[in-house]
Amino acid sequence: MENQLPVKSCVIIDGQALVQTIGKPANARNFGQLAAVFVRSVFSHFSETCSRVDVVFDRYEASTIKDGTRLQRTGKSRPIRRKIENSDVPLPVNWKQFIDHPESKQDLENFLSLEIMRRAKSTSQNCDIVTAGGFQERTAAESSLGSDVSCLRSTHDEADTRIILHARTLTTQGFQRIVIHSRDTDVLVLLVHFANQLSPEIWFRTGTAKQRTYVAVHSININQALSKTLPAFRALTGCDTVSQLCGSGKNNGLEEIQTTLLTAGWPSTCDSQ
Repeated sequence: MENQLPVKSCVIIDGQALVQTIGKPANARNFGQLAAVFVRSVFSHFSETCSRVDVVFDRYEASTIKDGTRLQRTGKSRPIRRKIENSDVPLPVNWKQFIDHPESKQDLENFLSLEIMRRAKSTSQNCDIVTAGGFQERTAAESSLGSDVSCLRSTHDEADTRIILHARTLTTQGFQRIVIHSRDTDVLVLLVHFANQLSPEIWFRTGTAKQRTYVAVHSININQALSKTLPAFRALTGCDTVSQLCGSGKNNGLEEIQTTLLTAGWPSTCDSQ
């Protein structure tokens, strides 16, 4: 049997999802130690076939619909603001109150983005780490090997759509397998929608460290009409920044929305199968 050539692979990580997964490490006392745990997790994905890891972050801009939704999610919790001026700043006692504050999140993402680049550049490994979305400058994107990542400079507020931008860019650069690490259903919906424009192998990894699930997006077989309208269905039935349909709710409204959109001719150029 002939030896098969290794598949050129890469990983895209939802940075804030990884922050939530790591939480406040038991042995970490300051933000420098937290960053070390975060960076080790990022570096763990490099292998013989995986030579690049992209880390993308959300933006936390004020006065947006999403910002209002985040405020509602905090409930009665009183978020606390803590500036991260250097690695020695102690971690807050109440992690949830810290991470619930949008400006604290943005500070943490900027700190982690800078630490990723600093630590990656100090290693001798010929592996590229690219990060975007988390820097203080909204559109900044950076590569640890100095690769041209100007096409990744964007104003996307959500990591969800940044992931698609990165996946599409990596596809044009010849990566045949892309593994996306996220816990957000919205990301899976977008991947299914854009699957025919992405690499031959797209894997969506979700779940926790103890129970991981891999979804082979490239093997999901749905008709073109549904694929085309899937983001709209998701927005109107599962997005917490969209009001529910009067008299239908979100779950019961899915079938009505599908019928309405098809009748309206949205996917008129697609063939239903």
